[in-house]
Amino acid sequence: MLFALPSEYYAFAKQAVSWQAYRDELLLQKHNGTALLFGAPVLTEHKNQLHIIAGRTHAKNLIQEGKLNAQLDWLDDEFAIDKSQNIIVCPYFDYRQLSNIKIARLSELVAQLRII
Repeated sequence: MLFALPSEYYAFAKQAVSWQAYRDELLLQKHNGTALLFGAPVLTEHKNQLHIIAGRTHAKNLIQEGKLNAQLDWLDDEFAIDKSQNIIVCPYFDYRQLSNIKIARLSELVAQLRII
C-alpha cells in the first residue's frame, strides 16, 4: 500500500525498485517510520501520524468497547475516515479483501491526509 502512494507526496516508491523489494528491504525496519500494531491505536496530538485500522468489524468493536474515540465518516461498507485524527478504516490487509483496486482507493485516502 505504501508503494502505491503518489510519489510527489511520499518517497516510499522512490526507495526501492519494486513493492516486493520495498517490503523485503525496508518495510517495518528500524527508523523506517512504519509499524504494524495489533489492538487499539494510541491517538496522540501529533498530526504526522496515520492510523489505518484493518477491518470494519474490528474498528466498530474498538469503538463499542470504548477503546477508540473516533468520529468515523463511513464512505461505503468498507472504508471510513476520521480526518481530524488521521484514522482510516479499510478492508483487512489480505489479498482477498484488499484487492489492487481497494489498495488504490486506500492510497487516495492517505494522499488526501498528506501525512507520514
